[in-house]
Order: sequence, then structure tokens, then C-alpha cells
Amino acid sequence: MENIAEISALVKLLDDPDEEVYHHVEKKLLEYGGEVIHFLENAWEQSFDGLMQERIENIVHQIQFKTVKEDLNLWYLSGAFDLLQGALLLTATNTPI
Repeated sequence: MENIAEISALVKLLDDPDEEVYHHVEKKLLEYGGEVIHFLENAWEQSFDGLMQERIENIVHQIQFKTVKEDLNLWYLSGAFDLLQGALLLTATNTPI
């Protein structure tokens, strides 16, 4: 984990009504990638704000989609011989928040 304090601060800013602030926070969280999912899931569980939960869901889904896309690309480049591995890549990250 690179910078827990920064990640925590960014997650807390997700409920900011200013769209410009949200887009900046979203961009920074997406740059961190999968390592922020745990923080986002914890924030989602503790939040009663529908807007914040929706934003968290969108960011988590974007990170998961990017991860699956990269993993599938690596699988394809390696020859894509094991169809079970390809299927597992698709289902492994398909977990609801």
C-alpha cells in the first residue's frame, strides 16, 4: 500500500457535491487501481449516502473491468489454450460490492 492517508482522504471526498472535485478524486483512485478496492468497500458499507455509494460502485466496477481486460489480454497473448483459465478470469472479479 503506497499511501494509506492519501487514499483515505480521497475516499472521504467522494461525497463532495462538486463534480470537478469528484472527477479529480475518481481519477486519482483509478490510478491506484485494485489496491483501493478494500478502502472503497469499507466506505460503501459505512455510508448511508446514495450518491456516495453509487460513486464507489462505479469506481470499483471501472477498476474491476480494467483488471479483467488486462488479465484477458495477457491470457490471449499467452496463447489462450486453457479455456477454463479464461472463464475463471471472467468470473473471478464478478463479485458484487
